[in-house]
Amino acid sequence: MADLDLTEREDPKLQADPLLVFSDGRASFGQKLFTGIAAIVVVGGTLYGLTHQRGDAQRDKAIRAVSGLVLPDR
Repeated sequence: MADLDLTEREDPKLQADPLLVFSDGRASFGQKLFTGIAAIVVVGGTLYGLTHQRGDAQRDKAIRAVSGLVLPDR
């Protein structure tokens, strides 16, 4: 019975998300626009990088130059 009373007293104090107390409300139009543009830039950059990879010859030459097998042209 004591546990039931404690629960009844604590219920009004509970909140779904305690961090909502610090929230300023919904995001403004500028925040939504910035987030959308940032997401497009990240996805676009990723897709560009995946589709525009260096050719095998360039990659092999770069690996050999870094490993010291071939000296780079001066």
